[in-house]
Amino acid sequence: MINYNKESYFQWKLLSWENSYLNLFRLQRRLLKSVFVSDNIKALLFQKLILNSNSARLLSIREVTQISLTKNIAGVDGKTSLTFTERFELNENLKLNIHNWLPHAFRRISLIRKNGSIAYFDVSTISDRVWQMLIKYSMDPSYEAIFSFRNYGFRFGRSIHDLQQDVLLSLSQEAYGYQKRVIKLTLINSLSFFDFDFILRNILVPRGVKLGLFRLFKLGFKPFFSIDFVHIFGLNALIANIILHGIEDLFPSFRFGHDIVLLLYGTLKATMLAKPLDKEDLVLNRINTFLFMRGMELDMSCISFSSVHAGFDFLDWTFKLDKSFCSISYPAYDNYQVFLKRVKLIVNNSNYGANIKVAKLLPIVKDWKEYHKYCDIKNAPFSLFFMKKRAFKVFSNEAKQDAYSTKRLLDKCFNAYSSDLVNSPFIKASPYYGHNVFWINYKYNFINKIDCAYLFHKKDYLCIHCGVSLVELTNFFLQ
Repeated sequence: MINYNKESYFQWKLLSWENSYLNLFRLQRRLLKSVFVSDNIKALLFQKLILNSNSARLLSIREVTQISLTKNIAGVDGKTSLTFTERFELNENLKLNIHNWLPHAFRRISLIRKNGSIAYFDVSTISDRVWQMLIKYSMDPSYEAIFSFRNYGFRFGRSIHDLQQDVLLSLSQEAYGYQKRVIKLTLINSLSFFDFDFILRNILVPRGVKLGLFRLFKLGFKPFFSIDFVHIFGLNALIANIILHGIEDLFPSFRFGHDIVLLLYGTLKATMLAKPLDKEDLVLNRINTFLFMRGMELDMSCISFSSVHAGFDFLDWTFKLDKSFCSISYPAYDNYQVFLKRVKLIVNNSNYGANIKVAKLLPIVKDWKEYHKYCDIKNAPFSLFFMKKRAFKVFSNEAKQDAYSTKRLLDKCFNAYSSDLVNSPFIKASPYYGHNVFWINYKYNFINKIDCAYLFHKKDYLCIHCGVSLVELTNFFLQ
């Protein structure tokens, strides 16, 4: 190993992280453009540049050892942190062994979920997590270019509220939502067993990385989707998205992680009026064939059928059609009961004062309102009126509080965040995406700047993402 002097601390602090992010982002954008036009040879070249980039290695070390919330979780080696000298040593080790990495065994830990159940996760060592983060930097842009826009879960820039808006749009009266029925699938049990040989044959990474992934799969690496786990954008979620890539294109559907909602034409009472390709058995057979090619099986116990008129639950929301056939959504019954239970435990606790209760209630109420900000929570069941009335009675019984101070505490706690039902969310694309303009006759001559004066009247320039001409695109940004 290389022996660094005591100035390692200042060397680490003086590194320009902004320039490192710009260097990595520049390579990732070029990688995404290459995959978008199906130039896999150039894409592999850019992936090798990212793996050999000093900026990418240092950012991976910084992400795992300083930024990530899992930085204090030790692996089998027992290390929870690295000194400044060890970080530079790890950088040199990655530089020499990035294409011949030998991962260590996993350490199993247990986490308690919000519902009280226990979940088990396999944690790698710090060096293995840094290597996985570096691999993820080189794989993320290439699969962001080919992932379907119906895949909303565990991706940068794809908000869960985008899924909510798209489901409401598909169930709207203009989309003939009253003629549809719903099939819900949960593939959490199917991801436990998969054919990693199929993944290694079809994955787009250099050969040395495939060797490291093969050794990682042999040790028991399993892809999973879990919001309970702190780092939800890790390599586990990316591999799971790669395995299930394409299942949402078999049929008009929406996928968030391992949960899938399929919309079929024809009501449950009149299935004979359904389209020939909208039969349940045909749809499930296509999905079962898709999973069989990847070494997985469809768990029939995780399939449920429902009607849009009666309503169905998906991601702690209830979607249904009202009497005028307009699509609405509101918090699910189970989610609302769990929220009420958490609030009542704090309000009725006699060990805390009113100020401490407000400090504990504020993040819970704010998160619940933020998650359901596009739901209709102003109705009687979800208006929080009786909850505020109970809190007012408990807070005003204290000797230090009167009616005015209690009202200020309730306004601070329950009215700190106001949901907006009318305005739609601002849809942000992936950080690698943008309006990348290229010349039609020359496939790989990319131009990043669309506000150039001499390109304003060039109608032969198109956006590779949306297909809009340069004139229309420039007029849109100048509005």
